[in-house]
Amino acid sequence: MSERWEKKIQEDPQMKALWDRNKRITAYHEAGHALVAHYTTDAPPIKKASVKSWGPALGHVSFQFPRSKWLMLQTKSQLLAQMDIAMAGRVAEEMVFGPDNITKGASMDLRMANNVASCMVTEYGMSKKLGLQVLIGGPFSTMGATPETRQTVEQEVRRLLQESYDRASRMLRLYRVEHERLALALLEHQSLTAEEVKMVLRGEELTHKKKDQGE
Repeated sequence: MSERWEKKIQEDPQMKALWDRNKRITAYHEAGHALVAHYTTDAPPIKKASVKSWGPALGHVSFQFPRSKWLMLQTKSQLLAQMDIAMAGRVAEEMVFGPDNITKGASMDLRMANNVASCMVTEYGMSKKLGLQVLIGGPFSTMGATPETRQTVEQEVRRLLQESYDRASRMLRLYRVEHERLALALLEHQSLTAEEVKMVLRGEELTHKKKDQGE
């Protein structure tokens, strides 16, 4: 965000209230992604978590992808981990702010999760009901498939998405205190490295950041 735009927001009480609200939701959303990534087996390692504007996004969590594990083949467990991380932002919003206050901020996350689930079912042979059957036309096409097969695809994709959402929900409930701590740290410091995320989750103070900020 430019200094001019930030100054304009600070000078307008209504705009500032809206901005602060969006920032708070973003912090809990991104903290959800980061927490689930940290505690999920076979998730990619976190690189950074931030609530600084990044293009159209108000925040983001970036990941490191070691060549030996991520740039070649991905296992079913790794794909499920990606889905769980994606779901965690929406889950966090709903848990903290209530179902009527979820935002469209999870749009890209949900697209990614849907794409992974669809590929698992239609291309990767990872559905028990469809077995090793591969459907022609990619993850969003059931061209040439029978109505029964199309229905099965929809059911399997929906099942994978719901199971992923439920796993993310259980994890965020289990680590509710850590999630709160991480969201508040993001609000205070704006950006956290992977090691700083781990420190916050362990309950450690980020004293080096406070020194850097002159506190």
